[in-house]
Amino acid sequence: MLVLSLIIGLTGNIASGKSTVSKMFQERNIIVLDADKISRELLRKGNIAYYQVIEKFGSKVLTPDKELNRQLLKQMIFKDNTKKVMLEAIIHPLVKQEILTKIALLKKEPIIVLDIPLLFEAGYQNICHLIITVYTEKGVLLERLLSRDKISVELAEKIFSSQMEPEQKSELADYKIDNSDSFANTETQLTNILKKVGERYGIQTNIRKPS
Repeated sequence: MLVLSLIIGLTGNIASGKSTVSKMFQERNIIVLDADKISRELLRKGNIAYYQVIEKFGSKVLTPDKELNRQLLKQMIFKDNTKKVMLEAIIHPLVKQEILTKIALLKKEPIIVLDIPLLFEAGYQNICHLIITVYTEKGVLLERLLSRDKISVELAEKIFSSQMEPEQKSELADYKIDNSDSFANTETQLTNILKKVGERYGIQTNIRKPS
């Protein structure tokens, strides 16, 4: 099966190590569109999403320099599901449109990876040729999140409850990378997946890493 641009969806629960795998793609000179980075850009002062968030949440979500306080927003939406739905209604359509625009501009690229934490939850599977999920057992995810973000167990549990279970993501994905072991093991799994994908789609995937 031959395609022009192969769209690979990359997903995984928070603290799963998805960003590590995303970086591995980039080290192979493969284009990665990061939904979180796009979201942050859209929410910068002066952009349309910035004003829409202020309209819905009030000026209390601003920092002293008038940027959106992302940490405060994060705490608010995970404590109140109504606010979470409000924020997603603002940002998700804008992020998706930006991603589709970038895909159109990058149509000559052999592979485009969409790095999207809420890939299934936000319905991106419809624009991907295949999906890879980065899996880590939930207990390990909790330990990593608490250590990394220094948040309460209560907030961590609320964040997890807002996402699809790791096992369910694995069932829905075409390929799974188990990130419970070493960095080298994770990279070997990605290399093997890319080899299979290259054979399946008739596309070069063993792209040389930049020197």
